[in-house]
Amino acid sequence: VWGWDRPGTKVSVKVGSQAGTALADGTGRWEVLLEAPASAGPFDMSVQGTETKAFTNLVMGEVWLCSGQSNMEFGFKGGERFEQDKSLAADSDLRLFKTDHAVFDQPQKTVGGRWIVSNPQEAEGFSAVGIYFGLKLRRELGVPVGLIQSAWGGTPIEAWMSRACLESDPENRGYLDWSEKSKADLPPGLFAVFLDDLAWVGPGKRQVFTDFGQASGSLGAGASTGSKGEFQMADGAGKFTGD
Repeated sequence: VWGWDRPGTKVSVKVGSQAGTALADGTGRWEVLLEAPASAGPFDMSVQGTETKAFTNLVMGEVWLCSGQSNMEFGFKGGERFEQDKSLAADSDLRLFKTDHAVFDQPQKTVGGRWIVSNPQEAEGFSAVGIYFGLKLRRELGVPVGLIQSAWGGTPIEAWMSRACLESDPENRGYLDWSEKSKADLPPGLFAVFLDDLAWVGPGKRQVFTDFGQASGSLGAGASTGSKGEFQMADGAGKFTGD
């Protein structure tokens, strides 16, 4: 069990009948190691440091990351077998976590999203590949399974790579240099998301793109920017201006 608190803070953790303590290091990070329980749960957990937090209905088992592009992001409800299979998602030992779409230049300590207990309604928008994979593991292993969906349709592999990795290869370095130069040329108050194409949001926008697929489809490949923050589609079919 790990997290962050004020540096030097003593943190106490209790999970079921087990308990442990740790001191937050100079960066505030702490970690408590506990023995694997004999059963998978459910358990209650309390964490006491600067604040006290309580968690209920925790289970322990497999945790898998479901990542990729549109094939992984494709929702369970969109599958041709959804109506006949949706009842299978009513499994209290299948847990789902769907991360928010977000872009950062550096690794982050936390991500947007929440753990939920799988049910047909909550599973509708979760990765179809993930759901069927999780159900298969549940049948074959008989232990709780947690699935973390972090997928974004249309994203290039470079968008998932660390800065250090991009800098280590000349070909990838070119992608990083292009991205940095493009961001430096943006008008004040605007920022860009660099994936396959260019999408802008900011003050005075004509259109807000909350989904990369929408931005890609609207702007098209080869979108360019003008000195006043304009978007011009490659085929000249439309223009968006950021004031």
